[in-house]
Amino acid sequence: MGVSKKGLANSRYTLSGKLKKNGIIIWRYVFNATEIDTGSEKAFYLELEMLNPQLSPSEPVLGFKHRNAVSAEDLQYALAGTMSATELQSENLVIPSYIVVRFGALGQKGKQISYYDNHSNIKISQKPFEIRTGTCVFTENHLSGFISCSQRDLAAHPEYLCQDGYAEWNLDFEILQEFEKGFQEKSEFWAPIGCRTNFAGTINWCGNDYSVNPLTSFGYFDKTWGQTFPNPWFHVSASNLSSLISGRVMFDSSFAVHGMYGDQASLLLNIEGNKMAFDASENKKNSEIIWDCQEATQNEFTELHWSSSVKTKQWVIDIDVFTPITDLCNKVIELPEGNRKTLSIVSSNSGTGEIKLYKVLKNTLEQIEYLRISKALCEFGRLDEAEV
Repeated sequence: MGVSKKGLANSRYTLSGKLKKNGIIIWRYVFNATEIDTGSEKAFYLELEMLNPQLSPSEPVLGFKHRNAVSAEDLQYALAGTMSATELQSENLVIPSYIVVRFGALGQKGKQISYYDNHSNIKISQKPFEIRTGTCVFTENHLSGFISCSQRDLAAHPEYLCQDGYAEWNLDFEILQEFEKGFQEKSEFWAPIGCRTNFAGTINWCGNDYSVNPLTSFGYFDKTWGQTFPNPWFHVSASNLSSLISGRVMFDSSFAVHGMYGDQASLLLNIEGNKMAFDASENKKNSEIIWDCQEATQNEFTELHWSSSVKTKQWVIDIDVFTPITDLCNKVIELPEGNRKTLSIVSSNSGTGEIKLYKVLKNTLEQIEYLRISKALCEFGRLDEAEV
């Protein structure tokens, strides 16, 4: 299936103007794979992030790297009693600027491995789209690379915000369903380029070989860019859907909910080719979108409950997804504004739940569809300001 011109434009490099010095762009790919030796399934994600590219083009600057701000002369003054020790700032705070490739596993014992580079090393082509950094290649339909981080690396660089291990991947992908627009307002953008994307290829994850089958990859691809990230961060998406009314597997359906932008989220739904899009930047007057993420108890197990609903004059859509607490893993993303501000996100790709779609008929509701959700990507995060 071909991707629209708008979709191709959204997938390319898009930081411009002030965002080059105060902005972030992140491409994200999520897919399921099967371990060749055991047959067990695992969900993986691959991210390419560029942070404040014009601030430090020739050297990667990580905001969490320790930089001593106390000179030998200042220390002598403090020891002599001519300067109060409280006047000394022990560490310089900097604005980060780097490229990072992250490859991670979701679910129990999930972790991520990161590779950092400087912006002058990156090679970007727009037509056709291609980005190269280190051994990693990102194109309109192909992903490949190798990254590693040893325990020795982490001991020397805790600012890498990752775990030890290595990952190698060689993947092709095909976008089957896209939404041309997810959110666009001022300096915040989100493009769900491939809400249903087939991935195929191989992965070596810390010594274990995995196969990625397009029929069971249940892939997802989006891009976020702008001055900073949404706060709080709320995301639910899936393309593994089946109808509880007809019993059919919905091979041509997907959905995504993403935010928060102010108090709004964007909700996008495609049921067998019939698209419904509620953009948070356009529908504040025409629709009411409600969202929540909280602990819940089902069958004596503690879970997180992601919920979202939209109400318009024509439609009512209710989405409920549950993920066991034990399936959640955590990742930390540094924000463009620096000062050690981060977005701490809990993630899972094992969400299950349902979508109820109703049509409004005067004072009554007619149920149009009732969908079962499996293998949903669920994320929730908030801004975390570290003590300095």
